[in-house]
Amino acid sequence: MNFPLDTGVALALLSAVSFVLLLLVLILWWKLMRVKKWYEALAEGNEGKSIGAVLDHHMKNMDEIKSRLKDAESRISRLEREAPSLLKHVGIVRYNPFKETGGDHSFSLVIADDTGKGVVVSSLHSRDRTRIYAKKLIGWESVRPLTEEEEQAIRDARSS
Repeated sequence: MNFPLDTGVALALLSAVSFVLLLLVLILWWKLMRVKKWYEALAEGNEGKSIGAVLDHHMKNMDEIKSRLKDAESRISRLEREAPSLLKHVGIVRYNPFKETGGDHSFSLVIADDTGKGVVVSSLHSRDRTRIYAKKLIGWESVRPLTEEEEQAIRDARSS
């Protein structure tokens, strides 16, 4: 069998095959560059080491990160358990209980946790003395009678 092939047809066929091969080479070169960038990013700081050594290094880092994450989660859990009992609600009311003094030097201060457990501290200032009183708070209430200013300080603390 003898197939006569015209030179022009043969040249066109070779050109098409060459174009397809060139296209494949460009695609493979582009993929190689992507893999090279990925490898460089992976091997950053590990110049001259094998891919196995680089991966081993990254696995050790992952183990350390997992350990630190577990420690952080444990701390967060402990803080979440302790948070309700932290004294974080504060209210203060300044006032003048005695008309003969010149300003609002007296105050009622409330410091309490989320459940309303805390203390009411009141300071009554007059010209010749200052008196300080403390009343225990449980559930935002006191077993001792409260003044209007102390009740206002409790409302302020509760809303803070």
